[in-house]
Amino acid sequence: LVPAFAFIPKWRLEDVMISYSTPDGGVGPHIDLYDVFICQGSGRRHWRVGDRGNHRQFAAHAALLHVDPFEPIIDVELLPGDVLYIPPGFPHDGVSIETSMSFSVGFRAKSGCDMLSGLADYVIDKELGSTLLSDPQRPIHRHQGQINASDFARIRAQLQDILDDDALVADFAGSFLSKTKCALDLQAALGAIDLAATGLPATMAMRIGGHLGPAYAAPDPVLKRVNYFGAHVSRAARIEPVTPEGCVYVTETFAAFLGLEHGDEFACDYVGMTEGAKKYGAMRMFLLRRAAG
Repeated sequence: LVPAFAFIPKWRLEDVMISYSTPDGGVGPHIDLYDVFICQGSGRRHWRVGDRGNHRQFAAHAALLHVDPFEPIIDVELLPGDVLYIPPGFPHDGVSIETSMSFSVGFRAKSGCDMLSGLADYVIDKELGSTLLSDPQRPIHRHQGQINASDFARIRAQLQDILDDDALVADFAGSFLSKTKCALDLQAALGAIDLAATGLPATMAMRIGGHLGPAYAAPDPVLKRVNYFGAHVSRAARIEPVTPEGCVYVTETFAAFLGLEHGDEFACDYVGMTEGAKKYGAMRMFLLRRAAG
Protein backbone atom coordinates (compact mmCIF):
# COMPACT_ATOMS: atom_id res chain seq x y z
CA LEU A 1 0.00 0.00 0.00
CA VAL A 2 2.81 2.41 0.78
CA PRO A 3 3.76 3.13 -2.89
CA ALA A 4 0.19 4.24 -3.56
CA PHE A 5 0.73 7.11 -1.11
CA ALA A 6 3.96 8.36 -2.67
CA PHE A 7 2.35 11.81 -2.98
CA ILE A 8 3.19 12.24 0.73
CA PRO A 9 6.91 12.22 1.67
CA LYS A 10 8.04 8.97 3.25
CA TRP A 11 9.46 10.63 6.35
CA ARG A 12 5.86 11.41 7.33
CA LEU A 13 4.86 7.73 7.26
CA GLU A 14 3.79 6.46 10.65
CA ASP A 15 2.52 2.94 10.02
CA VAL A 16 0.29 0.60 8.07
CA MET A 17 -2.18 -1.28 10.23
CA ILE A 18 -4.48 -4.15 9.28
CA SER A 19 -7.83 -4.47 11.04
CA TYR A 20 -9.84 -7.69 10.84
CA SER A 21 -13.36 -7.42 12.24
CA THR A 22 -16.37 -9.63 12.67
CA PRO A 23 -19.89 -8.14 12.39
CA ASP A 24 -20.42 -5.22 14.82
CA GLY A 25 -16.71 -5.20 15.62
CA GLY A 26 -14.72 -2.01 16.18
CA VAL A 27 -12.46 -0.21 18.64
CA GLY A 28 -15.04 2.43 19.56
CA PRO A 29 -15.20 6.20 18.95
CA HIS A 30 -11.79 7.83 19.31
CA ILE A 31 -9.49 10.58 18.04
CA ASP A 32 -6.14 10.06 16.31
CA LEU A 33 -3.38 12.66 16.31
CA TYR A 34 -2.24 11.87 12.79
CA ASP A 35 -3.59 11.77 9.25
CA VAL A 36 -5.05 8.39 8.37
CA PHE A 37 -6.33 6.86 5.15
CA ILE A 38 -8.77 3.99 5.75
CA CYS A 39 -8.60 1.58 2.81
CA GLN A 40 -11.38 -0.99 2.77
CA GLY A 41 -9.98 -4.35 1.69
CA SER A 42 -12.85 -6.79 2.03
CA GLY A 43 -16.36 -6.72 3.43
CA ARG A 44 -18.23 -3.58 4.46
CA ARG A 45 -17.64 -1.17 7.32
CA HIS A 46 -19.78 1.74 8.52
CA TRP A 47 -17.84 4.90 9.39
CA ARG A 48 -18.98 8.00 11.25
CA VAL A 49 -16.67 11.03 11.44
CA GLY A 50 -17.38 14.07 13.61
CA ASP A 51 -16.11 17.62 13.36
CA ARG A 52 -12.99 18.85 15.12
CA GLY A 53 -13.84 20.38 18.49
CA ASN A 54 -13.49 20.21 22.25
CA HIS A 55 -14.39 16.55 22.66
CA ARG A 56 -14.03 14.89 26.05
CA GLN A 57 -11.80 11.81 26.00
CA PHE A 58 -11.70 9.09 28.62
CA ALA A 59 -9.72 5.91 29.19
CA ALA A 60 -11.90 3.04 28.02
CA HIS A 61 -8.84 0.81 28.21
CA ALA A 62 -5.26 1.20 29.46
CA ALA A 63 -4.10 1.49 25.85
CA LEU A 64 -7.05 3.30 24.28
CA LEU A 65 -8.84 6.59 24.76
CA HIS A 66 -12.46 6.85 23.75
CA VAL A 67 -14.42 10.00 23.02
CA ASP A 68 -17.94 11.02 24.01
CA PRO A 69 -20.74 10.55 21.43
CA PHE A 70 -20.54 13.05 18.58
CA GLU A 71 -22.67 14.33 15.71
CA PRO A 72 -21.28 12.98 12.41
CA ILE A 73 -20.38 15.21 9.48
CA ILE A 74 -19.51 12.08 7.48
CA ASP A 75 -21.72 8.99 7.68
CA VAL A 76 -20.71 6.45 5.07
CA GLU A 77 -20.47 2.75 4.31
CA LEU A 78 -17.11 1.72 2.87
CA LEU A 79 -17.05 -1.01 0.24
CA PRO A 80 -13.98 -2.93 -0.98
CA GLY A 81 -11.65 -0.48 -2.74
CA ASP A 82 -13.06 2.62 -1.04
CA VAL A 83 -10.70 5.00 0.79
CA LEU A 84 -11.70 7.39 3.59
CA TYR A 85 -9.35 10.18 4.70
CA ILE A 86 -9.58 11.34 8.32
CA PRO A 87 -7.48 14.36 9.39
CA PRO A 88 -5.95 14.50 12.87
CA GLY A 89 -8.23 15.63 15.67
CA PHE A 90 -11.51 14.50 14.09
CA PRO A 91 -13.47 11.93 16.16
CA HIS A 92 -14.42 8.81 14.27
CA ASP A 93 -15.93 5.40 14.78
CA GLY A 94 -15.91 2.41 12.46
CA VAL A 95 -18.16 -0.60 12.92
CA SER A 96 -17.96 -3.67 10.71
CA ILE A 97 -21.22 -4.53 8.97
CA GLU A 98 -19.95 -7.97 8.05
CA THR A 99 -16.69 -9.85 8.41
CA SER A 100 -14.22 -7.42 6.91
CA MET A 101 -10.63 -6.32 6.64
CA SER A 102 -9.38 -2.75 6.33
CA PHE A 103 -5.94 -1.19 6.00
CA SER A 104 -5.04 2.06 7.74
CA VAL A 105 -2.14 4.09 6.37
CA GLY A 106 -1.11 6.70 8.92
CA PHE A 107 1.01 9.80 8.49
CA ARG A 108 2.32 11.77 11.45
CA ALA A 109 4.07 15.13 11.75
CA LYS A 110 6.33 16.31 14.56
CA SER A 111 4.99 19.04 16.81
CA GLY A 112 6.78 22.36 17.01
CA CYS A 113 7.81 21.42 20.55
CA ASP A 114 9.41 18.17 19.32
CA MET A 115 11.26 19.94 16.53
CA LEU A 116 12.55 22.75 18.76
CA SER A 117 13.64 20.26 21.40
CA GLY A 118 15.41 18.14 18.80
CA LEU A 119 17.07 21.17 17.23
CA ALA A 120 18.30 22.34 20.64
CA ASP A 121 19.85 18.91 21.30
CA TYR A 122 21.42 18.91 17.83
CA VAL A 123 22.95 22.38 18.28
CA ILE A 124 24.32 21.43 21.70
CA ASP A 125 25.74 18.10 20.52
CA LYS A 126 27.41 19.75 17.51
CA GLU A 127 28.60 22.70 19.61
CA LEU A 128 26.92 25.16 17.25
CA GLY A 129 25.09 28.42 17.90
CA SER A 130 27.78 29.72 20.26
CA THR A 131 27.75 33.28 18.89
CA LEU A 132 26.78 35.65 21.68
CA LEU A 133 24.10 38.28 21.32
CA SER A 134 25.78 41.59 20.54
CA ASP A 135 24.32 45.09 20.71
CA PRO A 136 27.19 47.67 20.72
CA GLN A 137 24.86 50.44 19.54
CA ARG A 138 22.34 49.91 22.35
CA PRO A 139 20.80 53.20 23.48
CA ILE A 140 20.55 54.12 27.16
CA HIS A 141 17.94 51.93 28.83
CA ARG A 142 15.31 53.86 30.79
CA HIS A 143 13.58 50.93 32.49
CA GLN A 144 16.11 48.40 33.76
CA GLY A 145 13.59 45.65 34.48
CA GLN A 146 12.03 45.76 31.02
CA ILE A 147 12.79 43.60 27.98
CA ASN A 148 11.69 46.00 25.27
CA ALA A 149 10.67 45.50 21.66
CA SER A 150 14.22 46.08 20.40
CA ASP A 151 15.51 43.40 22.76
CA PHE A 152 12.91 40.94 21.52
CA ALA A 153 13.90 41.72 17.94
CA ARG A 154 17.57 41.01 18.71
CA ILE A 155 16.73 37.74 20.47
CA ARG A 156 14.49 36.69 17.59
CA ALA A 157 17.22 37.56 15.08
CA GLN A 158 19.77 35.53 17.03
CA LEU A 159 17.52 32.46 16.92
CA GLN A 160 16.58 33.14 13.30
CA ASP A 161 20.26 33.06 12.31
CA ILE A 162 20.30 29.37 13.28
CA LEU A 163 17.09 28.61 11.38
CA ASP A 164 18.39 30.48 8.32
CA ASP A 165 21.42 28.18 8.09
CA ASP A 166 20.10 25.85 5.38
CA ALA A 167 22.94 23.33 5.76
CA LEU A 168 22.44 23.12 9.53
CA VAL A 169 18.67 22.68 9.30
CA ALA A 170 18.97 20.11 6.50
CA ASP A 171 21.48 18.01 8.47
CA PHE A 172 19.38 18.29 11.63
CA ALA A 173 16.15 17.33 9.86
CA GLY A 174 17.77 14.40 8.09
CA SER A 175 19.20 12.98 11.31
CA PHE A 176 16.27 13.81 13.59
CA LEU A 177 13.61 12.38 11.30
CA SER A 178 15.50 9.17 10.52
CA LYS A 179 17.10 8.27 13.84
CA THR A 180 17.44 4.63 14.67
CA LYS A 181 19.39 2.54 17.13
CA CYS A 182 20.59 -0.96 16.56
CA ALA A 183 20.79 -2.90 19.79
CA LEU A 184 21.29 -6.13 17.84
CA ASP A 185 25.02 -5.43 17.57
CA LEU A 186 25.20 -5.47 21.37
CA GLN A 187 23.42 -8.81 21.45
CA ALA A 188 25.80 -10.21 18.83
CA ALA A 189 28.83 -8.92 20.72
CA LEU A 190 27.64 -10.57 23.92
CA GLY A 191 26.96 -13.80 22.04
CA ALA A 192 30.59 -13.86 20.86
CA ILE A 193 31.90 -13.88 24.43
CA ASP A 194 32.78 -17.20 26.06
CA LEU A 195 30.81 -16.56 29.22
CA ALA A 196 31.93 -19.79 30.90
CA ALA A 197 35.56 -18.79 30.45
CA THR A 198 34.90 -15.56 32.32
CA GLY A 199 33.19 -17.35 35.18
CA LEU A 200 29.73 -16.16 34.20
CA PRO A 201 26.70 -18.43 33.70
CA ALA A 202 26.62 -19.76 30.14
CA THR A 203 22.87 -19.10 30.01
CA MET A 204 23.23 -15.40 30.80
CA ALA A 205 21.70 -13.15 28.15
CA MET A 206 21.08 -9.46 27.66
CA ARG A 207 17.68 -7.84 27.30
CA ILE A 208 17.36 -4.43 25.69
CA GLY A 209 14.46 -2.01 25.34
CA GLY A 210 14.33 0.68 22.67
CA HIS A 211 12.20 3.77 22.17
CA LEU A 212 12.45 6.89 20.01
CA GLY A 213 11.81 10.38 21.32
CA PRO A 214 13.48 13.59 22.51
CA ALA A 215 15.74 13.43 25.55
CA TYR A 216 17.27 16.29 27.48
CA ALA A 217 20.93 16.58 28.44
CA ALA A 218 21.61 17.92 31.92
CA PRO A 219 24.20 17.53 34.70
CA ASP A 220 23.57 14.42 36.80
CA PRO A 221 24.37 15.18 40.46
CA VAL A 222 24.77 11.48 41.25
CA LEU A 223 26.99 10.42 38.34
CA LYS A 224 28.80 13.79 38.29
CA ARG A 225 28.52 14.02 34.51
CA VAL A 226 26.03 14.96 31.81
CA ASN A 227 23.15 12.50 31.58
CA TYR A 228 19.89 12.31 29.64
CA PHE A 229 16.43 12.80 31.10
CA GLY A 230 12.81 13.12 29.98
CA ALA A 231 9.53 11.25 29.58
CA HIS A 232 10.86 9.22 26.65
CA VAL A 233 13.89 8.10 28.66
CA SER A 234 11.50 6.92 31.37
CA ARG A 235 9.45 5.03 28.79
CA ALA A 236 12.54 3.22 27.48
CA ALA A 237 13.47 2.30 31.06
CA ARG A 238 10.06 0.66 31.55
CA ILE A 239 10.55 -1.60 28.52
CA GLU A 240 13.80 -3.39 29.36
CA PRO A 241 12.57 -5.10 32.58
CA VAL A 242 9.69 -6.78 30.71
CA THR A 243 11.78 -7.84 27.70
CA PRO A 244 12.63 -11.57 27.52
CA GLU A 245 16.32 -12.37 27.96
CA GLY A 246 18.23 -12.38 24.70
CA CYS A 247 15.66 -10.15 22.98
CA VAL A 248 15.30 -6.53 21.96
CA TYR A 249 11.84 -5.02 22.42
CA VAL A 250 11.02 -1.65 20.85
CA THR A 251 8.01 0.63 20.84
CA GLU A 252 5.73 1.27 17.90
CA THR A 253 7.37 4.66 17.28
CA PHE A 254 10.81 3.06 17.14
CA ALA A 255 9.57 0.30 14.85
CA ALA A 256 7.90 2.78 12.48
CA PHE A 257 11.02 4.89 12.01
CA LEU A 258 13.23 1.84 11.67
CA GLY A 259 10.95 0.40 9.00
CA LEU A 260 10.95 3.72 7.19
CA GLU A 261 14.72 4.05 6.92
CA HIS A 262 16.10 0.50 7.22
CA GLY A 263 13.22 -1.81 6.41
CA ASP A 264 15.43 -3.90 4.13
CA GLU A 265 17.93 -4.53 6.91
CA PHE A 266 15.82 -4.88 10.05
CA ALA A 267 12.36 -6.15 10.91
CA CYS A 268 10.06 -5.54 13.86
CA ASP A 269 7.56 -8.28 14.72
CA TYR A 270 4.49 -7.20 16.67
CA VAL A 271 4.28 -9.11 19.95
CA GLY A 272 1.13 -7.44 21.32
CA MET A 273 0.20 -5.04 24.08
CA THR A 274 2.82 -5.36 26.80
CA GLU A 275 2.52 -3.99 30.31
CA GLY A 276 5.48 -1.75 31.16
CA ALA A 277 7.41 -2.11 34.41
CA LYS A 278 6.38 -0.22 37.56
CA LYS A 279 2.74 0.04 36.45
CA TYR A 280 3.71 2.27 33.52
CA GLY A 281 0.80 1.08 31.40
CA ALA A 282 0.42 -1.07 28.30
CA MET A 283 2.38 -0.32 25.12
CA ARG A 284 2.34 -1.82 21.63
CA MET A 285 5.60 -3.77 21.61
CA PHE A 286 7.72 -5.16 18.77
CA LEU A 287 10.56 -7.67 18.65
CA LEU A 288 13.56 -6.24 16.79
CA ARG A 289 15.49 -8.63 14.56
CA ARG A 290 17.56 -8.61 11.41
CA ALA A 291 15.53 -9.02 8.23
CA ALA A 292 15.72 -12.40 6.53
CA GLY A 293 18.28 -12.51 3.72
